[in-house]
Amino acid sequence: MSIVTTMVNMMKCIKNRGLSLDVKIHEVCLTSLLGLKSDNNNNEAVASSSRFDSLSKKFRTVETCDQDVDPVLANNVNELFRQGMEEGQYNQLTKDEINARPSNCDGLVVVNLNLLVWDIVSPVARSRDKKLQTLETSIVKSASVLVKTVDKAAKMESQAKQSGSDIGPLIDGCYDALALRGHANRVESSSKGPVKA
Repeated sequence: MSIVTTMVNMMKCIKNRGLSLDVKIHEVCLTSLLGLKSDNNNNEAVASSSRFDSLSKKFRTVETCDQDVDPVLANNVNELFRQGMEEGQYNQLTKDEINARPSNCDGLVVVNLNLLVWDIVSPVARSRDKKLQTLETSIVKSASVLVKTVDKAAKMESQAKQSGSDIGPLIDGCYDALALRGHANRVESSSKGPVKA
């Protein structure tokens, strides 16, 4: 069996099993490679593959996942966490008029560098601080959205059981929080280098 045929078979196997390429590729590749037999049926090659199989199992990390969510929601979250959001949308969501913190949550604030220190900090440090401030703003604003959402859920909990209240605002609030978290993830990742789309 040629390498090209093997790779085609591996890709078909991945597609047929509905596996995520980035999570399960190692397992599928290993399974496909172990299924290969050399043309001369060399027993040493089979024994060698078995040895590598046990080593792979020993060092393989397994990611624990929960049940799937709505596919459209999953696609939106994946896009937000990989690409972030448009700058205009981000600026709109982080306005205090739109997502102000609750007045009794004074811990939900962005910490700014002291102006006296700012004047003597190098341009590189200023740039890094700006990125960290953007990240912190996303985290603080998403926390504000979540705090208010949880508060609404607590107030609606007893009513929802009796009258089936509309939970649309809760879903919208959670989605806004996810968007801000995704943007924060993008900002943080961009400081580490290119992010795979």
